[in-house]
Amino acid sequence: MVQSAAVLAGGIQSHVQRLVTDAGESIILKQHAHAPADWYSLEAEGLRLLDRPNCPRVPKVLAVGEAFLLLEDVAHRDLQPAAASNVFWEAFGRSLAHLHRHTASLHGFDHDNYLGLMPQHNGQMADGREFFIERRVLRYLREPLAEQTLTLEDRRGVERLCERIRRDVPDQPASLCHGDLWTGNMLVGPAGNPAYIDPAVHYGLAEAELSLTRQFSGVPDSFYDAYIEVNPLETGWESRLPLYELKEMLGLIAQFGDEHEMVSPLRQLIRRFS
Repeated sequence: MVQSAAVLAGGIQSHVQRLVTDAGESIILKQHAHAPADWYSLEAEGLRLLDRPNCPRVPKVLAVGEAFLLLEDVAHRDLQPAAASNVFWEAFGRSLAHLHRHTASLHGFDHDNYLGLMPQHNGQMADGREFFIERRVLRYLREPLAEQTLTLEDRRGVERLCERIRRDVPDQPASLCHGDLWTGNMLVGPAGNPAYIDPAVHYGLAEAELSLTRQFSGVPDSFYDAYIEVNPLETGWESRLPLYELKEMLGLIAQFGDEHEMVSPLRQLIRRFS
């Protein structure tokens, strides 16, 4: 039986509660009355796929239905990542690097899933750059809100950035990726260990995943230094990370228009690399 329930902040797409049972067990309940029928089952699948040795911890799936997902509670009650020590961030960097060392022959996934409530297109491709451009950038330009929000010049600028990606980004393996690894999805686990939630799994460019960890700040250099110890990156990786920010900017514009004020940063990025 449930003894108490507390609504958790940060549930952008789902209504999220922490439930405490009579036995003192803490569990997480995510609910969305109007989610696609396979939304939570695909999230559960992603969590299971990410559950690998030496990688960040993921919550165990306790139950799943069309309108709910019940999970193990893996978050430290009193410690947020922003307040965590360098020891934590170094451990996170190494564990993410171990995840990225799991690779596939093709970029993408054998079926589509979701990034938030928006379908994530995972049609497989051999070239990681083309996968990123087609499935993670240009696909958003075809969404109605993006068409309404962006000008013709914006769209031309995005196409120029795609050419820059083709030119500057080196060939990379198809790495297993969490897929939505901003700091809001990075947690300090109960024992102080790295954990993450809310995946959008696929096989893709490791550099693109690292870009998102840096895009919204809060991740120290020690994270990247530790990552490179386990999974070395091609020379110039730091200068390339801003190019990948294109995906997150366009994804937010496609879902919310300019509600998150992404148009101005997008135009700055276009000017920077044009």
